[in-house]
Amino acid sequence: MWRADAAPWHCVWLALLLLLGSGTLFADQPRITLSAGDWPPFIDRQLPAGGPLRQIIDEAFASQGLQVDWHFYPWARALHQARQGRVQGSVLWSRTSDRERDFLFSDVLMHNRVLLVERRQANLHWQTLADLQHARLAGVVAYDYSHAFQRLERQGQLQVLRLPDETQGLRMLIAGRLDAMPMEEAVARHLLGKLPREQQTTVRLAPRPLREDGLFVLFNRQDPQAQHWRDSLNRGLQQLGESGRLAVLLSPLQAPADASR
Repeated sequence: MWRADAAPWHCVWLALLLLLGSGTLFADQPRITLSAGDWPPFIDRQLPAGGPLRQIIDEAFASQGLQVDWHFYPWARALHQARQGRVQGSVLWSRTSDRERDFLFSDVLMHNRVLLVERRQANLHWQTLADLQHARLAGVVAYDYSHAFQRLERQGQLQVLRLPDETQGLRMLIAGRLDAMPMEEAVARHLLGKLPREQQTTVRLAPRPLREDGLFVLFNRQDPQAQHWRDSLNRGLQQLGESGRLAVLLSPLQAPADASR
């Protein structure tokens, strides 16, 4: 005969079984592993929700029932990990022929512009990149600034010091050890905004962009599920766009209309 005083224990065991069951469900939730590097203000482990573009990717995949496991590396290694199949994709890369050979590209996450950050006292007067052959330039390791820039660098017509990140390059610019460095516009404004005003005024953003294109998520073509991952993300991005959520998440990255150069 069932006793009334056994009811609490019966409930406890039922609750435990439900918890164990729900834990199994969470453990079985499909997951995708992506590589990235810290690149504020787009993506950074110190930013709320990991930054706007990480949040966009997380929400787009979540809308399709997928959870993202993030692995952070220096950028060159992040791409290498994806090429070697150690992760299923890598984020925030521009489109190049080399990458198209190895990866499927998602729909564009956002459009971006790469500008030259110039030291004002360098008095650079240039119409084409070839005019910068005597300038002291820098770039980030593994970054592709434009087809023309990469070609002139390979040919030795541009002298480019490759550095780990933009922050080091900006410090060298302000110290007078460099003349110019290409940077994504939002990144340049973010980094300059953290400096004292007197340091900000020592550099300027050139009005002529070196490159205007998009940032994408890449998926290794050798992965049998690459198309599934890509299509899932694209569906999620479309839903974010149609709901207006995408515009909200991208709004902090938009340059003010009256931003001075």
